[in-house]
Amino acid sequence: MAMALCLLSSCRQNTSDEEHSETKAWLTEATADAGLSFTHTEGQEQWDIRPTMGPGAAWADVDGDESPDLYVVGGTEQSGRLFLNDGTGHFTDVTAAWGLETPNGSGMGACFADWDADGDQDLYVTYDGPNVMWRNDGNRFTNITAEAGTGDTRWGAGAAFADVDGDEDLDLYVTNYLEFDLALIPPESEEPGHRREDPLAMLPYVFPGQPNVLYRNEGGGRFTDITELSGLLAPDGKSLGAIFFDADEDGDADLYVANDTTPNTYWENDGQGHFEELSLFVGLDDPRGGMGLAGGDVDGDGDVDLALTNWQLEPNALYRNNHRHQPSTRKFMPRFEDVAVRAGLARHSVGYVGWGCVLADLDNDGDLDAFVANGYTSPDYETTMICVGQPNQLFENVTEPHALTHHRDVPRWELVDIDRAGAWAAQELPSRGLAAADADGDGDLDLVVTANNGPLVYLRNDSGGRSLRVVPEGSAANRDAVGARIELLLEGEAAPQVAIVRAGSGYLGNHQRGVHFGLGEAQPRAVSVLWPDGTKSTHEVPQDVHLLRPRHSSK
Repeated sequence: MAMALCLLSSCRQNTSDEEHSETKAWLTEATADAGLSFTHTEGQEQWDIRPTMGPGAAWADVDGDESPDLYVVGGTEQSGRLFLNDGTGHFTDVTAAWGLETPNGSGMGACFADWDADGDQDLYVTYDGPNVMWRNDGNRFTNITAEAGTGDTRWGAGAAFADVDGDEDLDLYVTNYLEFDLALIPPESEEPGHRREDPLAMLPYVFPGQPNVLYRNEGGGRFTDITELSGLLAPDGKSLGAIFFDADEDGDADLYVANDTTPNTYWENDGQGHFEELSLFVGLDDPRGGMGLAGGDVDGDGDVDLALTNWQLEPNALYRNNHRHQPSTRKFMPRFEDVAVRAGLARHSVGYVGWGCVLADLDNDGDLDAFVANGYTSPDYETTMICVGQPNQLFENVTEPHALTHHRDVPRWELVDIDRAGAWAAQELPSRGLAAADADGDGDLDLVVTANNGPLVYLRNDSGGRSLRVVPEGSAANRDAVGARIELLLEGEAAPQVAIVRAGSGYLGNHQRGVHFGLGEAQPRAVSVLWPDGTKSTHEVPQDVHLLRPRHSSK
């Protein structure tokens, strides 16, 4: 099978010992320098839950210049903003010129994907009804929601694209939160045992949930709601985050959904786009107040593990996937195991409300670090009447090489202190969305963090190090190669690094297209791609290559 390959030279090298001194900040707050001026606005008095949940943010190369641009969701009567990247990490607000300056109510999430397979990145934005689908027409976005049939009027939250039915084009899954109606608050909520310091209208558990929706891509710019047909109809979820990944490695897109105050749900795909809910069986029926999701191979065994953020009295979770390392063949043994306590991620999350989260190699040393965006859910009722801020957290993966030799061994993270993390770590904001991209093109991943009724924060990564970015170009119907499994094969006896191409992850947003591998001192040998259609290809990695673009051949 013939394959074409695009390479970009100039691998990012380690910086000097002086630049990597212990006192150098890992991440630098550089919002103003980057030209990313944006403050989310939801009004100054937040007496109910509706204006407290957003906004999200998403990265994509919308103008085709190979640098990631940024879309940030707006608040009530406030347009979202599109910022174009000049290739160096400096941005210009082009919202009006690109046709996106249209306030649409209280905004929530955003997700980019080339769902029409024309070679550019289209945009889907969720709201507290109705959602909007924007088609990228080259240098302008066109609102095609009505003709696409994707304008759900419920309280939309997360969005993710995947080929769920095996026809190679991208289908759309949207999570819906709750049905806000004061008349629906049950009478028992007034009893003292059910009350908190917040007004009832601020409490998610007193409102009923809303069903999520799966849209099948029919081609020609049309989508059809197949939620019930697919088996995904679940009316009580109060869903926020969603992530597609092939949990059982049978070649299709399975789904995990984070729900607030109701158990999370895992849906297994039969390969034809019909799903079975197996949350309890696989150990993913988490009953905590789930918000953000991230996926990555944290223990180097080749399968996808999950990080999950929760409400402040409930520690965050790290679900290790035991699919490739099942310690027992007994049917009651869960496939996933929460190892957050042993991994060092749980105790630091208690007392913080976690929203967006990232599992990524932020220091390019060959393992996955973590970042969590925190912010309280309730306003300061005595002063500002906007949500209370909390510091965000950066966790360094400190797992020793070859330490994970037995099933009970888990990777380890340590909270990075302010001196090493950067001055931003002392700032307290009601953070919400979090998205990663190599915005300045220097080979490490930068971050943007949104805040509810607060400023956007851009954290420039100054860690340096060597890395390889893989951006596969897929089939005619799935040009983004969403769902592709990428393995980085290394010289010597080192285990391969594994990552999955996704469109939609985290909390209310998505990261830069493709996958990022930190190299540390390792030398890459080849990249193996398992394409969404089940075909495989292997591509050599010449020295000093930073960006690899493997292309799928036609059958």
